[in-house]
Amino acid sequence: ISLKNLRKRKLRAFLTLIGIIISIATIFILISVSIGLQRAVEEQFRLLGTDKIFIQPRGQLAGPGTGGAVQLTENDLDVIKKTSGIKEASPWAASPAKIEFRNEIRYTVVIGIELETSDLFTETGAYEATQGRLLKEGDEGSVMIGSHYGDASFFTKPISTGNTILVNDKEFKVRGILKPIGNPQDDRLIYMPLEDFRPLFNIPERIDTIVAQVESGRDILDVAENVERKLFKSRNVDEDTRDFYILTPEELLE
Repeated sequence: ISLKNLRKRKLRAFLTLIGIIISIATIFILISVSIGLQRAVEEQFRLLGTDKIFIQPRGQLAGPGTGGAVQLTENDLDVIKKTSGIKEASPWAASPAKIEFRNEIRYTVVIGIELETSDLFTETGAYEATQGRLLKEGDEGSVMIGSHYGDASFFTKPISTGNTILVNDKEFKVRGILKPIGNPQDDRLIYMPLEDFRPLFNIPERIDTIVAQVESGRDILDVAENVERKLFKSRNVDEDTRDFYILTPEELLE
């Protein structure tokens, strides 16, 4: 009887079969996407490392570089560097800027990094250069730029290493072009030495993020608590009035 009904109602049977196939396929696709996403996050976590903490001020309007009532300063950086369990700390700051290349003008975000600790900064983002090289000590007056500048995705003409660009009307030599990150905003960032960044943007003290590396063998949560206590004291705040926050790898992974 079932076979007879299937032969008589071919369209209904076909549509039912298609519905079942689509449902099962959708479930498998969703499971595959979720597993892939989990592995992607775990890979980023592996690249980031399990020995770093991130200190940022509270109350930034829209992330680093947008400013706010609260700021981290060079004094906070010194406090963190002197904290027991901290191996090294690297600061960076960001600001919107006007970029000019061959009479074309665009606007993007520029990040100032400390050349002395630039290895720690580039390690946290797994930055790689597809042309030229990353910034290092002695590269004042130079920049490294995102991938969109090298493939003409931002300007109509591609920029190559050795070219000169204007950042807020000041000339900088391009030392390196970075490997694509995948996010257009990130791939349009420009990185320059913090020594050049501060006078160019008139930001003498502000720090948007401090990346601190924990000494080998030390418990990262204990070190993060040490940093928190030191900053509470130096910034004259407590748990209720804290004006900064510390991110550990576990919190970032969550």
